[in-house]
Amino acid sequence: MSNKDLLDNIKKLREMTGVGFKDCKIALDETKGDIEKSIEFLRKKGIAKASKKMSRIVSEGLALIKEDNWSVSLIEINSETDYVDKNKDFITLCQELTELNFIIKGDLDKLNDTKMANGILVKDKLVNLIAK
Repeated sequence: MSNKDLLDNIKKLREMTGVGFKDCKIALDETKGDIEKSIEFLRKKGIAKASKKMSRIVSEGLALIKEDNWSVSLIEINSETDYVDKNKDFITLCQELTELNFIIKGDLDKLNDTKMANGILVKDKLVNLIAK
């Protein structure tokens, strides 16, 4: 594979996954340039990376409240840095989770197993974003 082909594949993989340049290159190297296998490689690596990060104590994030007809829902979603909690994707996620949390009345297990608007389970979306 030429350097141009490798760079094109890295760019394509980054666009598809949102993962950084270095991780895309490693995935393509590990899978001998196969995009589909690289996506699976990154997914598995992302789950492992996200699991490590989930155990950390974090001090940034957002707390959101939804109120309707005397019912109230409060949800806190943490991040490692204030840069994350100012990110448009993070804010959109938090807003959607607030709505879902209100509907399911704050049951965290149910929330994790709830499908988001894009059809992805909340727990899978969280792993993807944490890995990113």
